Amino acid sequence: ADAPNTGLIPESDAVGVTVVLITCTYRGQEFIRIGYYVNNEYTDPELRENPPVKPDYTQ
Repeated sequence: ADAPNTGLIPESDAVGVTVVLITCTYRGQEFIRIGYYVNNEYTDPELRENPPVKPDYTQ
């Protein structure tokens, strides 16, 4: 598959925690809840302390 199109990701959502939560209900009763999260962060301590205004996807 092709790489994600980073132009479609809002800049405010590019760095930090993203959560997908799926719940399934039947007749008003929840019977399963599945959660998945990803934390995108810079590995360089300098970038963590002073992140660029525009996300740097190469880092």
